[in-house]
Amino acid sequence: SKEYVDGRIIKLYDKAATPYQRVLGSDLIPFQIKANLTNLYVQLNPVTLRKSIDQKVHQLCTLSR
Repeated sequence: SKEYVDGRIIKLYDKAATPYQRVLGSDLIPFQIKANLTNLYVQLNPVTLRKSIDQKVHQLCTLSR
């Protein structure tokens, strides 16, 4: 939002949050979907995901040559 103070505009921002945190905070998303996302989130391992992404990028690079 914006506020006018002494002829100047001051912008106010929401607290920084990941898309996952925003979904959990939303009242529009049903509880079952939030539960499924939470279950998936707990199972994810960032190191394993990064290795998998790097491996697939390497495969793409070798195919393009």
